[in-house]
Amino acid sequence: MSEGFGEYRRLREQGYSKEEAAAISLGKISSEFLFSKADDYLLKSNILNNIEKNNKSNIISVDIQFFAEKDLENQSSNALKRGIRSLTQKMELHEEKIKNPKNYDKNWDTKSEIAKKGLLKHWEKEVKNLKDSINNRIEELSKRGDCND
Repeated sequence: MSEGFGEYRRLREQGYSKEEAAAISLGKISSEFLFSKADDYLLKSNILNNIEKNNKSNIISVDIQFFAEKDLENQSSNALKRGIRSLTQKMELHEEKIKNPKNYDKNWDTKSEIAKKGLLKHWEKEVKNLKDSINNRIEELSKRGDCND
C-alpha cells in the first residue's frame, strides 16, 4: 500500500470526510476548511494571504512545512539537535527506500511503471523535505552560535 493512501486512511480514521482526507493527503485543501481549523489570528491571516488569486474553486496549495517549522526558535538547542538526529535517520531510511524499493514495498514487482515512478518521486520529495527541515534546525542553531556538533 502506498504511503499516500495510508495518509488518506489515517485521516479518514480521524473523522475527516472522504473529500477532506483526499484534499489534505494530496496537499490541496479547501480554504474554508483550513481556515475553520486554524486557531490563531496569525495562522488565519497567513492562510488568507496564501489563497491563490483567480482560484474559482477556492482550493489552495498548502506547503506542509508551513505548519511544521513555525516554532523552531522556541525549541531548546538540545531539542533541535535531537530533531536533526531523528530527521537524519528518516532521511537515510528514505534514501535506502529509493535505492532498494523492493525491500520496502512487497508489491513492488507487481506495480506499474507509473506507480513505481510515483512512489520513487514521493520518497525523493520526502528526502528533500527532510533535508530542508534539518537545514532549518542547523540555521537556528547557527543563529544561537550553537552549531559545533
